Amino acid sequence: MQITDNALNAIEFKMLLKYFTSELPTWRFLTNVTHGYKGKTQTSWGFTCNVFGRKKSESDLHSINDKHAFKLLQPLILDKKKLIRIRCGLIASNGPKELHTPHVDQPYLDHITQIYYLTASDAPTNIFEELGPNDNYDNYEPSDFTLKYQSKPEPNKMIIFDGKHYHSSSHVYGDELRLALTFNYA
Repeated sequence: MQITDNALNAIEFKMLLKYFTSELPTWRFLTNVTHGYKGKTQTSWGFTCNVFGRKKSESDLHSINDKHAFKLLQPLILDKKKLIRIRCGLIASNGPKELHTPHVDQPYLDHITQIYYLTASDAPTNIFEELGPNDNYDNYEPSDFTLKYQSKPEPNKMIIFDGKHYHSSSHVYGDELRLALTFNYA
């Protein structure tokens, strides 16, 4: 696991924050910001802005959903050839202090996950000891997992970890927004 504070210089950070807090990105509403666990009603709603999503048959140009954001994100991209997804997640205060459903972003690929925080938040990222995929995980509750590391979102902070580890975000219960970018590489 790698943790980097001040991952971008101040100007690059401010440009990214300004963009993702403007009216320019295309946001999609999600009733559940993760997937999985079907044992109870989910209250983990939020928004996503899909910046980049590559399919094996597509070229880079056809994979870019938001060209302006993709250009701004260049200093954060670790390996363009291995990049398969970039999305920005936005979660507002939406419930009690609890974990979202633990998940693996790309269940059937060996991959690296990179999370870059744009805002400070009381909703940490939780990385668990358990590795995926596990076809039964839809039946698991967050309490079934063993916490390996918890990352408190801070502006301009980046974490990188083995994407096979189950991980989750958490409910925001304060007044702030949780705004974080997720990159996947395979």
